[in-house]
Amino acid sequence: AIILSASSEIGFAVAMDFVRKGFQVVGTYNTESEKILKLKNNGVKLYKLNLLNKKKIDQVSKKICLQTKNKWDYFISFAGTLNPINKIIQSQSDTWEKSVYVNCLGQIRFLKNLLRKNNKRRKIIFFAGGAYNAASDYSAYTLSKTFLIKYVELLDFEEKLLNVSILGPGFINTKLHKKKKEK
Repeated sequence: AIILSASSEIGFAVAMDFVRKGFQVVGTYNTESEKILKLKNNGVKLYKLNLLNKKKIDQVSKKICLQTKNKWDYFISFAGTLNPINKIIQSQSDTWEKSVYVNCLGQIRFLKNLLRKNNKRRKIIFFAGGAYNAASDYSAYTLSKTFLIKYVELLDFEEKLLNVSILGPGFINTKLHKKKKEK
């Protein structure tokens, strides 16, 4: 199982569940934490990854392909950021574009690298968050997740060996949302 952003609260829980079930788990993280140490102590192979760095995305995804010998069964992406939390016009353009990259394009680039020579059935899950179905001050996040929904639909249509899904869990009180409250 490959977990993009295993350092997120939900990503950590899912990674640990895979470990308990006997899966080999490979994941990424952006920030060191106690959770990362716990995952490493439980045999999870982790790679530091900033989804804004295209070169690093390519390097890490290549390492994961080599490590797993391209025999992985699950890919689940928990990557995301709510920032910038502001009206579109008032958002700083570079910050807004970086959010789109983290919430969508970087995840797609990572997965595309993993799937270059796909010849087996796999399950792929993304998360649409809760903001894609209404207007909010999360414009970059919302548009990214809307883009990701369509990407999943197209990938599912094009690649018959893949079982691709995107979940819209709504609001889950995680550290991602706590940052909003601190603003």
